[in-house]
Amino acid sequence: MPNSEKLRGTLEYLKQHPERVDLDSWICGTTACYAGHVALQAGATPVYCDDEPDTALIDTPDGRRIPVSTYAAQILDISDDQADELFNAGSLDELEVIIRDILSDSSADGTGAVTAA
Repeated sequence: MPNSEKLRGTLEYLKQHPERVDLDSWICGTTACYAGHVALQAGATPVYCDDEPDTALIDTPDGRRIPVSTYAAQILDISDDQADELFNAGSLDELEVIIRDILSDSSADGTGAVTAA
């Protein structure tokens, strides 16, 4: 089940601080993409800067060195396909739509019916 609080909370933070958002760069300066913000807010430390979140590396609080996208997907509890779509969004509006889709997909039971949360 996706971490709805973290998905929505990170989006709201980015909306309130647009000067800290760069959806084309994960953390190569003072701005970061969605995955970068999720990782940093969870206590990760950047170790290798790259514009692609699949190759940019972080050290996790528990001592692992992994791609920022991997760590952010773990924190958000989303699938690889959802992470790929989310972390490649081109705007805050697109992020909002993708997050809404992720959360609505998680409440469906596979038959098209929405189940109680």
